Amino acid sequence: MSSDAQILTPPGVPAERADPRRAPQLRTGLVAAGVPAGYTGPIVAQFRSCLHDRLVAANPTVAPAACRTASLPRALPGAAHPVLARAGGAAVRDDFAASVERTLWFQVGVFGLSFLLMLLPAGAGRRPGRPGRPRGGRAAGRAAAEGVTS
Repeated sequence: MSSDAQILTPPGVPAERADPRRAPQLRTGLVAAGVPAGYTGPIVAQFRSCLHDRLVAANPTVAPAACRTASLPRALPGAAHPVLARAGGAAVRDDFAASVERTLWFQVGVFGLSFLLMLLPAGAGRRPGRPGRPRGGRAAGRAAAEGVTS
């Protein structure tokens, strides 16, 4: 699988479900901003690492290590920054939307399962051969055990 298929994949989503058009769009935008085509691969890889670390970070106000660019040999052209910002914003929006969708489907599943369990007959969970508790609480159970009827 190429790294293009993994670009901007939200956390928890398999890379196969990622939109493979994102990496070429980001590369094209970087080249249009003046970045040589040979340098776009490492930039896209670092962008993906930084984005992933930001999306799973416990503290979103602290820049993860993958987002620190001090180790890069040269700076990006000024026109590349808006391209990266747009790509990052789109990825965060997609991640948020996917998270909300997963959460809602989980809730639908839990409510559906609860509804189906509600439809089970009252004695469906008892083992065969064991009588269930008489209805009416403990006092009715003791009275029935002693043979007292009301």
